[in-house]
Amino acid sequence: FLGGAVVITMVGALSAIAMPAAFQIQEKAFQAKQVSDMRLISLSCLQYSSENGNNFPESLEDLVPEFLDDAELIRWKESPSSPEASIPYLYRGDPDALRQGDVPFLAAPAAINGEVAVAYPDGSVVSVPEEEFERDYRSLFP
Repeated sequence: FLGGAVVITMVGALSAIAMPAAFQIQEKAFQAKQVSDMRLISLSCLQYSSENGNNFPESLEDLVPEFLDDAELIRWKESPSSPEASIPYLYRGDPDALRQGDVPFLAAPAAINGEVAVAYPDGSVVSVPEEEFERDYRSLFP
């Protein structure tokens, strides 16, 4: 009986150690997926612009279905535990968005691990600290 209690205690202790690590891995994978989706949207906007007089689409919905197969890609998933909960990306579809290469035109509407992903017209996607995003970029998005 005592041996069984020791085993149960050890399993409980190991679970307590492993669960935060598993959650952290899930969050990192979720963040990587979100950045990958943003990169795909960014490249789709570039393809759209090459076929439409160097103009970005007025809205991300204009990319579906010709440039993006899945309409779900143009919505930010709020968490890995509830992928059905999604909100629109922050997007600048104005004509100047493409010409201002050093200014983001697409941003995540929420931070993950204190960072906000932003996309630039060259197709690059980077994560910036949430405070920097709020200070330097938030005003760019309607």
